Amino acid sequence: TGGSPTKVTGQRFKAGGGFLEISDGGGFIVDKSLLCKAFLECEDDVVRVCLPRRFGKSFNLGVLAAFFNVVTVNDCPKDTE
Repeated sequence: TGGSPTKVTGQRFKAGGGFLEISDGGGFIVDKSLLCKAFLECEDDVVRVCLPRRFGKSFNLGVLAAFFNVVTVNDCPKDTE
């Protein structure tokens, strides 16, 4: 079989919702790490994604946002005593 490899995990299928919502809910998830790799290797200033409705554009953007989100010390809640 050709194309990019996928990994299915979880116990049930859930359509719709964001990546973090689905990944925390125990549903089936397709591994999109190669998408993150493609964005890292892309040297273009702008990337335009043209896909039909319901093809996962928002979901893939959620995957990229979660992948590239770096939590810093300033983002962590401060202990109040």
